[in-house]
Amino acid sequence: MNPVKAAESEAEIAAAAAAGEDDAGGEAIVVTARHRDEKLQDVPLSISALSGDTVRTEKLDRLQDFAQKIPNFNPYTSNPRTSALSIRGVGGINGGSDGSESGVGLIVDNVFYTYVGFAWGPLYDVAGLEVARGPQGTLLGKNTTVGAVIVRNAAPSFDASSELEVSAGNYNSLQVRGYTTGALIPDKLAYRVSFLRDKQDGFFPNNWPPIKDDRRSTVDFQDVNRWGVRGQLLWTPTDTISSRLIVDHTETREFNNYGGIVASPITRYNNGAPYRTYATKLAQLYGLTNLDTDPYTGESTNPSQLSSYTTGVSNELNIDLGGVDLTSVTAFRSFRLYPRNSQGSYGLYLYSLGYDNDNKFWSQEIRLASKPGAFFDWQVGAYALKDKRDSNNRIIFGKDAAGFYGTTLPASFTARVPITINPNVLDGLEYDQQGLASTKSIAAFGQGTVHIAPWFDLTAGVRFTHETRKGSNTGFSFNSAPGLTAAEIAQQTNLLRSLFGGYFTLADKKSNNSWSWLVNPSFKITPDLLLYGSVARGVKSGAVNTVAVPVYSGATVVGATPVITEPETSLDFEAGFKSSWFANRVTLNVNAYQNTIKNYQGSITDTSSFFDAAGTNIPKLYLGNIAKVRLRGIELEGNWQVAEGVQFHTAAAVLEAKYLDYVNSGAPVDYQYAGGPKTIDLSGRKIPNVPPWTLNFGVNFERPVGAVQGQDVAVFGFVNQALTGKTRFSDSGSEIWLGQKSYGLTNASIGVKQVDGRFTLSLWVKNLFDKKYTQNKTLGTTNTVPTWLLGDPRTFGVRASFKID
Repeated sequence: MNPVKAAESEAEIAAAAAAGEDDAGGEAIVVTARHRDEKLQDVPLSISALSGDTVRTEKLDRLQDFAQKIPNFNPYTSNPRTSALSIRGVGGINGGSDGSESGVGLIVDNVFYTYVGFAWGPLYDVAGLEVARGPQGTLLGKNTTVGAVIVRNAAPSFDASSELEVSAGNYNSLQVRGYTTGALIPDKLAYRVSFLRDKQDGFFPNNWPPIKDDRRSTVDFQDVNRWGVRGQLLWTPTDTISSRLIVDHTETREFNNYGGIVASPITRYNNGAPYRTYATKLAQLYGLTNLDTDPYTGESTNPSQLSSYTTGVSNELNIDLGGVDLTSVTAFRSFRLYPRNSQGSYGLYLYSLGYDNDNKFWSQEIRLASKPGAFFDWQVGAYALKDKRDSNNRIIFGKDAAGFYGTTLPASFTARVPITINPNVLDGLEYDQQGLASTKSIAAFGQGTVHIAPWFDLTAGVRFTHETRKGSNTGFSFNSAPGLTAAEIAQQTNLLRSLFGGYFTLADKKSNNSWSWLVNPSFKITPDLLLYGSVARGVKSGAVNTVAVPVYSGATVVGATPVITEPETSLDFEAGFKSSWFANRVTLNVNAYQNTIKNYQGSITDTSSFFDAAGTNIPKLYLGNIAKVRLRGIELEGNWQVAEGVQFHTAAAVLEAKYLDYVNSGAPVDYQYAGGPKTIDLSGRKIPNVPPWTLNFGVNFERPVGAVQGQDVAVFGFVNQALTGKTRFSDSGSEIWLGQKSYGLTNASIGVKQVDGRFTLSLWVKNLFDKKYTQNKTLGTTNTVPTWLLGDPRTFGVRASFKID
């Protein structure tokens, strides 16, 4: 029987599961992480799942919103390029590395999204979301080392229906979402069109300086301005064949790359020597004092919007061959980003740095799967990928750049220093680093489950992957001012070399083979108690370092940062149980894990070769390998149906993320004094930006209250509380602690609706108590401002939806 026609939409699959609930009314959650529709409680893996109804009701609009509900899941989506998905504290490269993949896979409608920027887009018309923890690859399109996020968008239905949802709130927010679906040819061809339009004013005003001209602007940062549309066709020419075509496009134009400037947290090196802060340098060069360091108001010079464009096409073909099912998934996807970041702070025009991105991939996946229910269930498949990325780091210098970076400062921090360098040495110059990366990957994989006894299953899987990666980075400049003297041209060349790497071309190519595998026994002790364990090996492809640069000693090239990193491998051990109690009114799932990752791909700091004219070190970040890290902890999820229509839920995680072998970390800012160490040993220290614990809990309710004009009406709502433990942001080797104390966020909603779902009206609020918190903090340097990445303030509004069948 055709799997798509048997359940014409993902929403119908969930409804069918709910209809098959146990006698007590406990709802059966269906997941598809193993390419089968299975009850969550029957899958012997650490998986969290949310239905499409939960996503809509609780206004989970972006991936980071799911951290409110799912333990050990923390997406980082400050802007399109630096997005990262994190499971158990690690996953992506937060600083942005355009040639890398995430250790956490993002899979949407069976298509593996290779680039981190695809995680930026808003979610709409979602049928369900799953977070599968641990290495993946023996069943999925691409291999990962720490987990996968699986998004299922609602599919076309032959039964006609349409829905429109409008939400309005503070900060002039307006959100419009909806869909329409139905049959074009009865029982043969169905369609679905989904759309969104989101607008919201920014949270943080940029009011300095007050004079407006063609280079200065007053804007509000962290605004929302995006739209998207998705069109689908479902073709079922026979009962055994279905084809689902999906075309989608999303655009954003937002001032979303904001970090609030604060006073420097470092005034002395850790040896006691005075440290020249950014504010001190401004006072010396420009006489600027009494600087505004309120992070909730911007001080950016000439900020501009970041524009991103995402387009995708995919087709999933399913054929019932009798004894087996054939699935083919063909996909193309592109992501483009054109950022124009601010040119400096406090009215200075230093440079605008932004990575123009043009990324695209083509993928083909083919799978064969046995019919479920036999003694041996199996799936085998093959996967092919071609991925191309163009990352052009455009640096456009302003009128103050030459003086700021080219003036030698005296040892005294109090003396006012005259600027004598010609500003035309850098003003108007554009210096680019053109980073290119390409990947060709082919893989074969398979997984099977032997039902040895009614109470004992043994699952095993294996994957072989062959990949070829090519990468390069080239530094060049143009638009230099005319009339520069030979000495000034030499100054320009020296500044470009000392600041960013100068003129160069670096290239490399590597091929490698890798194996991933899984062994996963499970024991059904009773119908309501499942014990399981697993041992798995995962692999993350070697990354292209699109910001690779030469390493200098003076003006002599003595080496280079790596163009292609080594692959990342993980060995993961898991053990847990899934249980139901009191006729399924209570569920409790607990999982313990330890994942050791070798050649962990992370941001490496080079403090050996980049200096301004004053001799101040300019730390350079690049993508490299850290010898070994370890993740271990415990995850818990529980639900309690307190009464009919009232459910309490909780999710908790305790996590330790530690460097086991990291002997050559670049020295942090407070160690970069004259004669200080260039590297330090972080072995045995904790990885920053990883909360040691999280706790989520809340209640959902829905109670009938009667009828209005013959329509049954219910009151519904929820309250969610998400607590995050004290988290360090600063380098583990720094003596200065920058971080966020433990904090909690409360989201809530209350409303009324027709029981049949045709009309809903609700009030909602996020961050109810307007908690001020930060998602990251930086120390800053002599040449860069210290910043805070601020969390969203309280937002609230009213939401109404209308559905027509």
